[in-house]
Order: sequence, then C-alpha cells, then structure tokens
Amino acid sequence: MALQHPDLVIGIDVGMTGTGVAYCSFGAEVETREPKRFRGWENGSTAHKIPTQLVYDRRNIKGDPIAWGSSELESTKDSVSGHWFKQGFALSPDQSSDNGYTDADLPSVDTLYQHFLSKLYNNIRVALWEQLGGSGKDWEDASIDFLFSVPAIWDSQARERFKYIATKAGFGCHSTHRVLASLTEPEAAAIFEINREDEKFQDGDTVLVVDAGGATTDLCLVRVDKKEKTSRLSELEPVTGDNVGGTYIDGEFQKLIADNLSKVDLPKTLAWKMISGGQFMKYKIRLNGGRAQAEISLEVPGLGRHETFEQCDIRKGEMFFKHDQLVQIFDEQIEDIAVLIDGVLNDMVMSQQGQLNHIILAGGLGSSAYVQKQLKGRYNADSLGNPPNVLKNVVFHVSSEPQLCVCQGLVYEYIHSIYNGSSTFTKLSSQFSFGIMRDELYNIRKQSHRAAKKHGRVKKTPMGNEQWVRNCVDWLILRGALMNPGEKTAKELHHRFERSVRRTDLQGQITIVSSAEDEPPKYFDSTNGVKKHRVLCCDYSSLKVSSKPWYSLERDYQQVDFKIEAQFGAEDVKFECLSLDGGEKLSKDPVIIQAKAMPQEVNFPQSLLLA
Repeated sequence: MALQHPDLVIGIDVGMTGTGVAYCSFGAEVETREPKRFRGWENGSTAHKIPTQLVYDRRNIKGDPIAWGSSELESTKDSVSGHWFKQGFALSPDQSSDNGYTDADLPSVDTLYQHFLSKLYNNIRVALWEQLGGSGKDWEDASIDFLFSVPAIWDSQARERFKYIATKAGFGCHSTHRVLASLTEPEAAAIFEINREDEKFQDGDTVLVVDAGGATTDLCLVRVDKKEKTSRLSELEPVTGDNVGGTYIDGEFQKLIADNLSKVDLPKTLAWKMISGGQFMKYKIRLNGGRAQAEISLEVPGLGRHETFEQCDIRKGEMFFKHDQLVQIFDEQIEDIAVLIDGVLNDMVMSQQGQLNHIILAGGLGSSAYVQKQLKGRYNADSLGNPPNVLKNVVFHVSSEPQLCVCQGLVYEYIHSIYNGSSTFTKLSSQFSFGIMRDELYNIRKQSHRAAKKHGRVKKTPMGNEQWVRNCVDWLILRGALMNPGEKTAKELHHRFERSVRRTDLQGQITIVSSAEDEPPKYFDSTNGVKKHRVLCCDYSSLKVSSKPWYSLERDYQQVDFKIEAQFGAEDVKFECLSLDGGEKLSKDPVIIQAKAMPQEVNFPQSLLLA
C-alpha cells in the first residue's frame, strides 16, 4: 500500500516586487518532507526570487513582452517597463487598467499578470523537466499541482479571476495539472514558521503572524495545538490586511527624486532608475534609525562627476538627501503596520482570548532591520500603552526566511495533508459571508418587510394576491465563522409554479452572493457591497409536487420543496441544490466559489488514500 500523491507540487508566491517558487518532487527528497527552493531562472540569476517585472516594445505594446524577470529592466524611448501591477489587481478591471502603478501605455493589469505568469510557467516547466525523469512521464502527462498564495485583502472574485488568468497563462492547461488558489500569504507564513521552528511553540500558544510585503501587510492570528504528532493550527479570527508595504516607501522616495529632477528639467523617468538600483536597496537594508550618517546620496544616471545643480541637491553627479527623509518614509509605513497589529490586540481584549505568546514578522518589508527594531520595541512585555494582559509574555520573532516563507509554507501544508490526511488548520475562519438570493413572502408584521416595501422591494406575483420581498439574502456562511474543512450547512426553500407548468419545465435558478462586511446586509443592492456570483441551475422535475391547501384564497399553484447546501472547503465554498433528504442532486453542476485558501480542493481533504 502506498500514499496517493502527485508527481510534483509547486508553491508560487507572486509578490509586488518579486516572485518566489518552492517545490517538492515526490521522489527521494519527499522523505525529508522539506520543500526545495527554485532557482533555475532562465536569465541565469541564482537569486531565490525573481523580480515581478516585464518590458514591452513601445511600437508593439499589444504584443508579448520582450523581456521579463530582471531588476535591470527599465523604460526607454523604445520600451516601457511594467512593474508593481499586483496592487491594481484587487480593483475592478476598469479601475485596474489605470491605477497609477504602471505606465499608461501598458496593457491592462490582467494582461500584465497573464504575460508574467506565462513566462514564469515556461521557465518552471523547462527547469523542472528533469524532476520527472524518474517517473518516465512527459510534463504533459505528469500529475502536477500548482499552489498559488493570495493576499488577505483579495475578495473571492479577485481570487477566482487570478486562478482563471493563471490557467490561461499555462498553469493547469493539461488534464493532469491543477491550479489551486491556495493559502493566504500570512497563513502560509504561519505554517512555514511553525513547521520550521516547531520547538519554539508550546501547546496552546497564540501566535500573530505579520507578513509585511511589497504591496500589502497581512495578519493571521492562530492558536497552536500540539496534542497530535504534528502541530495543528486554529484560526482565532479572519485573516486581515491592508495596502501597506515596501513599495510605498519606494514610491514616496521616487516622488521625492522626481520633484528634485523637475527643478532642473531632468527627465522624471530617471527617478525609477535611481530607486530600482543597488544603491537605494543598500540604504534601505542598512537603515537603522541612527544619526551616524547625516546624508545619503544616489548617482543620477547620465550625469558626469563634474555636474552640480545646487537647487536640487545634486553635487558631482549625485543627488543628496537627509537621512531623516528616508527614516520618515519608513516610519509612516511602520505606523500603518502598527495600526493593524493594534486592531488585532484590541479584538483579543474584547473577545477575552487571553495572552499573545508570539509575534512573527515576515515578508520583504519585514526583513528590514529598522522595521524589526521599531516593531520589536513597540510590542514587548514591557512596552507602555499596549494591553498588558495580552502582551505580558510575548516573544518577538523574525522569520528565518522572511522573503521565502510563503512559497515554502504552501508546499509544507501540502506535504502535511499527504502524510497526515488532513489540513494543518483544525478550524478555518471564513473571510467572507456566502449566501443565496431569493424572494421572501411578504409579512406585514415584520419591520424589515415594511421597510422593504417603502423602498420598492415588494412585488406581486401572477398567482393571486401574494406579495413577495425581492432580493432577500439568506447567509449560509458568515464572515468570521470558525468551521471545519468540509463542513456543510443548508437552507430549506420552496418554489411555486403555475398549475399549467408541465413537470418537465419545473426549473429554477438560485443566485449565489457574497459580502465582506462584518454584518452582511439582508438584501442585495448594487451599492451595499453584496456581490453576485454564478447562478445555480436546478431541475425540480423529479420532486413530489404539492398544491395550495383547500382553505387558501390564493390562486391554484404547484410547489416544490428542496434545500440549498453550502460546503465550506479548504479552498472554496461549494453550493448544490438537493432534495430535502439530501439523497438526490437537483443541480447538474455545483457552483464553486474560490474562498478559503488551502493547498487542496474540497474533494481532496482526506489525502491518506490507499493504493
């Protein structure tokens, strides 16, 4: 007997500035249960991460990029660079096409993503070809799972859109390949740290993971359970995050440079070259907040050592800045991170969740020594102004691999599910509310129904004098609810049809909706944040039909009774229409909404299968 597993699993973290890849070929190295870091970049780089960047020919901007994946790529009069496009993806397609993070001449954010992912896929395919040599299979025939992390701030529609783009780019294009919009970034970081540094955590410890990256800072609050042979995690509240990250530091400094350049009519495009070069990166890394270095300087491309422009602080071909200017920009982002952490701490106080035992800092911005120093000084057992009962025994950690913990955490989780038959997470906290939209029979005694009538939500049906409140929402899964992977919940419904409708025509549709609000609205409205997803098509022709009771004053009708069932999975929520006893499926195809990210699909939670 042997474990069922794919030939290859690949974890991918597409960041704002850099993309990391980890993998596990289920051969000899799987016995160590350790992911490997991918470094087979086609441009010859040996770095663990490759820049998330593209270059296009200005004369053929709608064509394929002419270069990708290098920090040396830059815009010229003949080419244009596409970078920092991750932030715009969470916006709607019309917003993201002009979001301020990319050149106006570039394709849409969706196209940038597809082009970058296509280049990445081909690079991975060629470089890992030999990993499958022992199986005797071609790449197209091998069983491969691609696991993508997602920011905590992406809603379910953004995740579905990303998964669709990744598939178009080549991932999952073969029948034996799967694309999984996997763990959120802070969840993957939490799994990596607790797998890698297991001895640091005790049973019952509460851990806050702060993943401060280039585009977003995401937080995950978990409790460690070590009663079994491997550590398990329970999420204590939904992952959260905001647009806080390292690129905002770069962007503010770029504006500062551009303002200086404009004073002497030098091209503002030089600002990008100056912040993307090695000099600025070194200053960011070495920043410690001290006053030993009063000024920092950056070479201005194209200027000679003899050129000086005092009005913009350019001396001998270098632009000078006060050290405090960089510190101030850093401090603004650190303060925004602190606001997020304070929010979690306050929630812990309000919900009486006890003490916080560990804070783990990860991500690109989290690798900054200055950020670490400032946050560690602010959040420790002796710090003033913080809830003392929460931080009494807190220990501050920095990830052993802050920039690669996410992609490795994806693979760690997958290996865990293979060998232990379950997810690392014992409970999952839904980030969104999911429900169904329907009409509800009007009841004048209900205040909400009377209010709905004032707003024109009540309609009459052709069948008698019945009045129905339109677009009501039944929330089957609520944001923040703690649930087990595979857990189900259901709502009983009925549909009425005219007596003249033939049995074969007893068909219906149920619209699936979601909301990111803590208290989701009771009605669908295009302005209140409730989002429509796909429609569940139902066939009721096999059900027993009931008629109106003899005492009813309503017109004759026929009614079918059924239920809508929602299954909360590790990666998604699945909706099906069933008979009341659950024995018959009335929907030909389920509606699956990408929701909670785990490196396995709902139909693969029990990974310990016997061959």
